Amino acid sequence: MVAQKKSRPAKTEKNGVVDQANDVAEKAKNNVWIDRLTRLGYAARGLIYGLIGFLAVQVIVTGRGAITDQSGALSTIASQPFGKVLMVVVAVGLVGLLIWGIVRAIADPYRKGSDFKGLVQRAGYFISGISYGALLFPTLRLITGSPQQSGNSSQQAEQMAAGILTRPWGPWLVGLVGGVLIGVGGYRIYRGLKGRLNERFKSYDMKPEERKWAERTGRIGYVAFGLVLAIIGVLAVLAATTLDPNRVGGLDEALTFLARQPYGPWLLAAVAVGLMAYAVYSLMGARWFRIKEL
Repeated sequence: MVAQKKSRPAKTEKNGVVDQANDVAEKAKNNVWIDRLTRLGYAARGLIYGLIGFLAVQVIVTGRGAITDQSGALSTIASQPFGKVLMVVVAVGLVGLLIWGIVRAIADPYRKGSDFKGLVQRAGYFISGISYGALLFPTLRLITGSPQQSGNSSQQAEQMAAGILTRPWGPWLVGLVGGVLIGVGGYRIYRGLKGRLNERFKSYDMKPEERKWAERTGRIGYVAFGLVLAIIGVLAVLAATTLDPNRVGGLDEALTFLARQPYGPWLLAAVAVGLMAYAVYSLMGARWFRIKEL
């Protein structure tokens, strides 16, 4: 008798939500439009952080203006001639960063793997994408002329923290978020000091001088941005340990915190210049990043 092959059970779970998400992400990572949207997103990121750094330097040099955050930078862009047209471009770019963050987390085009370190990095990609997606709301309100939410990001964070800290588990959650931000900021600083940032670029398409400046601005920018994230995390931990939601802050509060320290104007100036370097790095990345795979 001829032995019959055992039939394998049908993979009915293939149509599950997770599998469908993997399929969509796998197709998206090789889509030319995802590539273009992501590059536009990096250009938008450069515009936003460059403006934040510039406005901070303006405060130091002239004493005019105010230290601001991402939403404040968006408002400044919208107030310029042809600002709404530029805001539409920024909004499309933010959609690109949102999608790319999710694709990097699920499809893993950078091959970070599924061990603990890889999963943490992929979770970071996801959080990054969601954070840029959150900027879509103030961007769309500025485009449509809808009323803006009261207060800047720091004030909104304080209001949210005030509600959370009243819960029994609230201080633990706020402290956990702060610890994660400190860790992410520390990793950014490490990448800036020790990382091989040139691996992200299509070096074969760049001139030696372009490669040099991409590396320099990337290192300076990563350290500055990492420091800001770490300070935001420290403020959250302080809020959790003291049960004081007023200690919570966003990017603008982190820059203000620096300005209040000994030699504060010099510290703020250094970080502001670092954010402008991060902007240049992002703009160069919009042109030369290896989006799909390393």
